[in-house]
Amino acid sequence: PWCKSSWKGLRKHAEAFTTLGTRVIGVSADTPETLTKDFMRRYELPYTQLSDPQLEIAERLDVPTLGAPHPAALKYPERRFLQPALFIWLQSGELAHQWRQTPTLKTLYGARGRPSPEDVLRHVREALGEA
Repeated sequence: PWCKSSWKGLRKHAEAFTTLGTRVIGVSADTPETLTKDFMRRYELPYTQLSDPQLEIAERLDVPTLGAPHPAALKYPERRFLQPALFIWLQSGELAHQWRQTPTLKTLYGARGRPSPEDVLRHVREALGEA
């Protein structure tokens, strides 16, 4: 999942993603109930959010997870949660861009260590040849 401020920023670009014919999909280690109640409604996100409490999608995409001793890990079913990651696939199925936050790679996109909503939109435009 992305941090809350990043999702709010992506919400601001919802129309641009739609105009480009793209979909933003989030994946979280939260249960469906928690994801819907605590995240989707609170932040009024116009994007699809997938619940992955058993971390199956994370494993298939090789997304790093974080567990103990991080205190936030305790609230998740597997006692682990997903590190932020970004994947951009073309309609052809080709993976056009990927990024994963790991404990040793936190500055690829600046001090916060993850792409800004503007970076995500830029990567999508580049992948579509509209940069």
